[in-house]
Amino acid sequence: MLADVVAYSGTSAWYDTAPILKPAGEVAQTTRDIVLRQGYKISVLGVSDDGFDTDWVVQMSPHWREGNRTKLEVQIVPGEVRGVIVRVRSIREVNDEAHYPLAPEKAKWRGASIDEKQIPKISEPALRLHQSVKNKFFGISSG
Repeated sequence: MLADVVAYSGTSAWYDTAPILKPAGEVAQTTRDIVLRQGYKISVLGVSDDGFDTDWVVQMSPHWREGNRTKLEVQIVPGEVRGVIVRVRSIREVNDEAHYPLAPEKAKWRGASIDEKQIPKISEPALRLHQSVKNKFFGISSG
């Protein structure tokens, strides 16, 4: 799983769909709808048919490094021949504040790969979105 963690120590690899033969705007809107149903809010900055980011989803915990926050990055890019590709990745950070782990204002966010048990969780939101987008555009049996 370490191979999936790229330069930023809490960022997953990019996951791409096959080319989708629909207009970019339609694909972007459908993808935004899926993201919203998965519990994310879309950042008001930079929303376009080329892609978007979500706001952080924060889950505090009374235990050190168990509090976390995640967000998604989505790009809608032209396919090599035709159509568009949905490219997604997720970012996960853990709260490294040991004395006040439940206090959001004191949180010290660090890339999730600083904690070995968090590493497998970095890619989960991106993989969930990637599969949902594939199911929507190609059907449940898409590989």
